[in-house]
Amino acid sequence: LDSFESASELSLQGTRIQIREISHITAEEHYCRIFVKQNSNVLQEFSVKSTLKSLLSQLPDDRFFHIHRSHVVNLEFITGIEKNHRTYQVFLSDRQNTLPLSRHRISEVFPKIETYLNIKRGKNNIHQETG
Repeated sequence: LDSFESASELSLQGTRIQIREISHITAEEHYCRIFVKQNSNVLQEFSVKSTLKSLLSQLPDDRFFHIHRSHVVNLEFITGIEKNHRTYQVFLSDRQNTLPLSRHRISEVFPKIETYLNIKRGKNNIHQETG
């Protein structure tokens, strides 16, 4: 991780990334994988030696949310959340990735997502309103 270039860019290994294009970040041991939207819904992956907490501190807290101990998601990329037995899954707009949602973060996450994306909650899920 090089540095914060401006309020809208992050510089990773010499590559400038638009913050609004970051879909989600996943922590794995001493590295984080940053998934960035390229053309249409294709995601490019960057691996950086950093903690999730450190990366999260450099991102706008009104857009990025820590949904699980190993995952941060950009709220703009969430299309829905579903409950399956005792677990919750967050569905992303690339239609290929789902992320776990910690049960301990549900009370924080649901209101923020509902407000940010105008999503309506059902009994076991919430999905983005269309039309």
